[in-house]
Amino acid sequence: MKVIQNDTLSQIGNSVVNCYLVEEADSLTLIDTGPAFFAKEILKQSRLLQKAIRNILLTHSHMDHISGLDKLISLLPPGPNLLRLPRDGERVGSLEAIATPGHTDDSLSFLDIRNHYLIVGDAMQTAGGVAVAGKIQLLFPFPGLTTQNKREAVKSAEKLLKRSPSLLAPGHGAMLANPQKAIRSAIIEAQRSLK
Repeated sequence: MKVIQNDTLSQIGNSVVNCYLVEEADSLTLIDTGPAFFAKEILKQSRLLQKAIRNILLTHSHMDHISGLDKLISLLPPGPNLLRLPRDGERVGSLEAIATPGHTDDSLSFLDIRNHYLIVGDAMQTAGGVAVAGKIQLLFPFPGLTTQNKREAVKSAEKLLKRSPSLLAPGHGAMLANPQKAIRSAIIEAQRSLK
């Protein structure tokens, strides 16, 4: 398990899938839970940051992103509803929900309005190269193989690019600083594959 800290964002993951802790002034928001065995590392990072997890957001309903939800909730102190299901445009702390259908109908991305860090789940990936959902990357094909609607995925990537992200944080692969050129190239490649 690897943790990479980047300002207000902690990426927790292994070579397959990532989840993220976003630091707010007095608490943390977890985006995706990953598998159940991620819970220990998520809680360890919460202790290191000396902040409690107050919100859990999900990018989409695939098991690699949500299967640890029940275990994690059982390990957190009881309190108000941790799991939040925002709609497009709604905010949870500093995070704005952005509907990004394509990979799944329910896909959401989250933009931190303080620094323009963009957590995208499987709307895009960097594992095997920067790609829009639906593009099968030979080194990491899974998001491409499980994408429901490639045309919608491209539209969602275009929508994300318009938000001028300063950092791309995918569900699969490394975080990417200054990602706009790479996102633009991935969109062009995805558009070509639709023809």
